[in-house]
Amino acid sequence: MAHQAHNICWNILANNLVHRSPAYPDADLVSNLYFRFKPTQGKEIGYFAESFARNIAEHTKCERQKYPANFDPIQPDEVLLDDRTAEKVRPMAYKWCKAYQKWDWPLAERVQKTPGLCPHRDNDGFFACGCPFPFSERKGSAFLRRYQSNHCYEFFNVNIEAFYNLQVVNALLVLGEMEPVLRLCNSGNDLAQWMEMNECYCMKPDRGWDQVFKAALHIYLALNILFCFPELWDPASRQARNKKKSEEYRATLMYQKAVRTWTQEGSNNDVPRYPHRQFFGLEDHFHQSDKVERYRKEPAFLALLAEREAWRCGPGEFCSPPVRLDNDNFPFGKVRFEVFLNCTKVASFQPNTADIERIEGYLRMKGLPQELVLQITALADYDFQRTRRLPVPHDPLHRGNRRELRQYLTLCWQIMVRCNMLAQELGTEINWVSEVVHALHDLVSTPPGKTLFKCEWHESYDYMQATMRGGSGEFPYAFRD
Repeated sequence: MAHQAHNICWNILANNLVHRSPAYPDADLVSNLYFRFKPTQGKEIGYFAESFARNIAEHTKCERQKYPANFDPIQPDEVLLDDRTAEKVRPMAYKWCKAYQKWDWPLAERVQKTPGLCPHRDNDGFFACGCPFPFSERKGSAFLRRYQSNHCYEFFNVNIEAFYNLQVVNALLVLGEMEPVLRLCNSGNDLAQWMEMNECYCMKPDRGWDQVFKAALHIYLALNILFCFPELWDPASRQARNKKKSEEYRATLMYQKAVRTWTQEGSNNDVPRYPHRQFFGLEDHFHQSDKVERYRKEPAFLALLAEREAWRCGPGEFCSPPVRLDNDNFPFGKVRFEVFLNCTKVASFQPNTADIERIEGYLRMKGLPQELVLQITALADYDFQRTRRLPVPHDPLHRGNRRELRQYLTLCWQIMVRCNMLAQELGTEINWVSEVVHALHDLVSTPPGKTLFKCEWHESYDYMQATMRGGSGEFPYAFRD
């Protein structure tokens, strides 16, 4: 049964989808779930999106009641994050300080890995101490920074301090530390403006805290939808329907795109991807800058190379750069899962928690003290912060992973509820119906010549209205976009 099936109409959505896969490698058709465009499709998908939004609202109301109705505004000299919370954020802070190195993030060289909380109380400037989570960044003054408008390629030069603080807020949302987040909402900051943020006005908005709930939403939808089609993951159902190995769920565009997009390293907004990398066991795996050339024997990658060859330049002309595996040109749904998984590099072994505990037990049986055991596991890069969650690696819908899958889907749901609680506290709104429909548009394929929805200005010209339609004899559904 899909997650929250008693409140979310997964069955109605699944009835509007069908799996299709290419009959031969060079086909334009990708392996994926496709909209069927039944006459009632628009109404039924709208009903699904409404059930999703309604359930988010109900859970948000219940979750908000766990906290005081009102909070006092934070003070600049107040230590907002106590030692317990700071210790949860600290290892994440080191990772994001190093993650943005290629984006000219000036902290990458300045920050050092430290074994504990920052002991420095008198810093002479931003990150003068070199700790990944300075004590000064736990104080109220750090959370009161303002966004400043910037020109192209100057985002980090102008907003480095405010963006660092946004990463702290993102981490608190992921970790479930909501009391300090709720206190911030009544303290005169720019969190509402940081919900959707772009590097500059000519770039898409991908620097805000909306990425936290969008990552959770896309993967939550993908896994739940695929779970509704057991012939794509259950051996008995696959055999009964005579499904080929190439038609499993991990070869679909939906799965590959959701996983790669929201676990990718070196992204513009790294913190929202942390829980998803850990669950899928893909720490330090997918990268933006990997070349296609190493996969010359794969038909889907050959097509990309052929496209580049068509633009090959003559003498004295500018040549096109090598084709790289970014999310705009990656052949999702056209490559086998094994190729997809290793399209950048073979992942290093990532142990799960049980593996680490077993290894530590073996070392203690040899008579080694705990301090030396921890040193040995650290040298082996066995870090509890980087352990994989899945007992059966790289197969989240495997029956052996059912417990971990349920926990992970619950975490994704909780993250969305926390973000909705933040939005409401700021006096703004997450349009969940629109978010769900756009996510489905991104993950589910449409037959040639069809589109899930069309947007146009409402007759009042105050906002954009989107309309979904079905097939012949259609029943349309409109929503505010």
